[in-house]
Amino acid sequence: MNKGSSLTVPPPAEKICRLGLAALVVSSPLLTAWILTALEGFDLFRALPLWSDEIWWHLQYGAMSEYGRPLGYFGFIGTHAPVGTFACWGMYAMLPVGLLARLFGWGLHTFVYCNFFYLALANLVFILLARPSKRGLVLLAVTNMMQYVTICYSVTAMSEAVRCAMSVILAGIMYRILTVPEPTRRQFILRVTAAPLFLAFATCFDLVLGLYIPVYLFLMLRKQPLRRRLPVTAAGSAGALLLLKMARDLTCAPYLPDQGAKFVPTDLRMKIMSGFFAFLKRLKDVDLLTLLSKMGGDQSITVQFWFCSLMYAAMIVLCWRVIAAARARRWDGTRPLDLLCLYILASCWGGLLLLYDTNTWSFMRHYSVAICSAMLLAAMAPRGQNRPWQVMAAACLAGAVLFLTVFTNSFATAGRFSSDRQEAAWAAERDALAEAIVLDEDAADPWANTVVPYGFTTEQYYCLPYGVGINTAMSDPAGQQARYAILGGNYDDAASREGTVQDLAAAGYKVIYEDESFLVMKKQARA
Repeated sequence: MNKGSSLTVPPPAEKICRLGLAALVVSSPLLTAWILTALEGFDLFRALPLWSDEIWWHLQYGAMSEYGRPLGYFGFIGTHAPVGTFACWGMYAMLPVGLLARLFGWGLHTFVYCNFFYLALANLVFILLARPSKRGLVLLAVTNMMQYVTICYSVTAMSEAVRCAMSVILAGIMYRILTVPEPTRRQFILRVTAAPLFLAFATCFDLVLGLYIPVYLFLMLRKQPLRRRLPVTAAGSAGALLLLKMARDLTCAPYLPDQGAKFVPTDLRMKIMSGFFAFLKRLKDVDLLTLLSKMGGDQSITVQFWFCSLMYAAMIVLCWRVIAAARARRWDGTRPLDLLCLYILASCWGGLLLLYDTNTWSFMRHYSVAICSAMLLAAMAPRGQNRPWQVMAAACLAGAVLFLTVFTNSFATAGRFSSDRQEAAWAAERDALAEAIVLDEDAADPWANTVVPYGFTTEQYYCLPYGVGINTAMSDPAGQQARYAILGGNYDDAASREGTVQDLAAAGYKVIYEDESFLVMKKQARA
């Protein structure tokens, strides 16, 4: 080191301690989930997809692994993915996990490894961007261990863990831009290339993450006067969101005409009025008194009450801190961090009220992503007067309660974790079905690889060849156009089963395979 240099080299013990704490932060979601499942007597890495969304995600990733794209019919409440598109969630949602599946293959439990890989990667990137102290690393580890989405949803074959990982990285990018206003030339180049590209991809992955776009533009324009920053930020954000939404829609499968239809007024005034009334209704759905009156046997209401309480408490504490600093005329450079956290929570809250049905789990899963980002940023607040805002303790408490009430009851159940005997049976049945259900990846007909299972059970999906499958009824469009139909051995009573077989035969289906577990029929008109 040159004489007079202000740089100091930390002693080896200090460096080892920091590396150990960083490793703890990176592995904290995996460590916590592993401990919780071990306490219940389950193997974390043998988790299974259970819900309908999970099953479809899992099949799409399997098709990505084997064929490079989804095949056949996929979707959520009636979406159809023609060959060559990336299903109803679009290519942006498929690529992060689909790329790993393509590179390393896809198995029954691969999604668990993918989820923890991206959560670990996000925490690592956040550490590199935020450069936390030892105290900050400890707070980051504790906060990660108490985050609902990073732990509970890491054992599901859904996009929540990847969405959370993207949010953590975006929070780290905004923190870096906020705290290092004068970047080096290399840092500036990254800020105007890599950062907006990642922000665009994250927004196409999930439009709610586009709420970071105004923050990015506002921070990047900090040298401009406020009268110029505000309109440029507003116009740039609106234009970017519109373009990115169009890009996402172009890669998504279209909805079938009679599925998920909603009343959309053509008159602009009526659109505004209907949107306003919908906003008020959803606001009523997340009113704490309303939720408290509904609590009881409904687990989703209990979880929603916890998340709403935490969200409102966090926003109230942050508002109080910002107002108190403004009244005292004390703007010491760390208050912008409070404003950033407040913006993330408030904008996500408002965006969800506008975009989502507040009675669904999707609303709460987005809640938890916003809370996770805000809590991680709060952990970066310096010691002393600007200590992490007190609501972090509430977050940890809420997380602990949620582990006891939700994770152990809903996620760590025997049905979510497989055994050697089950997997051997599924593999044998899949080999048998693959002889009958022949996938044609070059088919021009988008229904050519579609299998409609009657009598939904998750075991049917575990046995189907990757890339096919949707649960429906004969009255649905999928049931009328699918190339294959499959009935499980436990589908309904004998009379009803025979009636379904006759209906399928009348629609042009012929039995091509049958064993004690499955009956497979093929539509001859499409042969």
